[in-house]
Amino acid sequence: MAVSDDHDTYGELTEVHFHDSCEIVGRTIGDYVIVDSGVGNDPDTSVPDGVPTTPEEAASGGGGGTDPVQVQEDFSHADVPGTYDLDTGSFTTTTTRSTSDEYALRADDSADGVSLVLRDDVEATAGNTYTLDAYFPSGSDNDAGVLFGARSGATSWSDYTGYMAFFDSNDDQIRVDYWENGSPVSLSSTAMSWPTGEWLTAELDYRDSDGSTITLTVADASGNRLGNASLEHTSFDSGAVGWYNYHTASDWHVDSLFEL
Repeated sequence: MAVSDDHDTYGELTEVHFHDSCEIVGRTIGDYVIVDSGVGNDPDTSVPDGVPTTPEEAASGGGGGTDPVQVQEDFSHADVPGTYDLDTGSFTTTTTRSTSDEYALRADDSADGVSLVLRDDVEATAGNTYTLDAYFPSGSDNDAGVLFGARSGATSWSDYTGYMAFFDSNDDQIRVDYWENGSPVSLSSTAMSWPTGEWLTAELDYRDSDGSTITLTVADASGNRLGNASLEHTSFDSGAVGWYNYHTASDWHVDSLFEL
């Protein structure tokens, strides 16, 4: 998302303050600074030397062998099969647009609907807040889900158990859901006016500010808060991450899923 000129830089950290009619966040980004994300244009961004660009690099020096590491996903691996499992033919990495280095994840516009991919070697953990970027070229038939706290053993969406932060641009709403064996158990939704043709930034508060509440907040490219949805649920403290696509003709992009 675009960062206005009125921010302060302290060494390698940038404290970003959005001075709009509705202040959304004042967050510290230690990974890199996203700049020049124009409406309808590809962002001009770069990752500084020494910043992890893969989960393996982020985990170097720790991680306990095969234990999952915290989310550091910028799709620099440039591959879905071999990195994710399940419906890998429904998603692809692309250089069309990105907010990290070169690649973003794209829902394949010829893919099957109601599809998902999961990555078991990284996880989201309660008590943390995560940020990610999402791009929707149009509002119709573009519903994207971020999966987290996912239980192992899923073979398709019909037996998925875990949480989902859902960007429902088709119906102009955002949601935080808990699903069990492919069926919704608890849902929380908020109506939202949906901008298209620009990178949106979302923050996913996984019971960080509140020990019993998961909150999804979405802002536009100028930092204006568009809406938030919250779900009280405490069943899972951690689990795999992944992505969900509902429509067959989707063409959305996501990038830069990082822990704040």
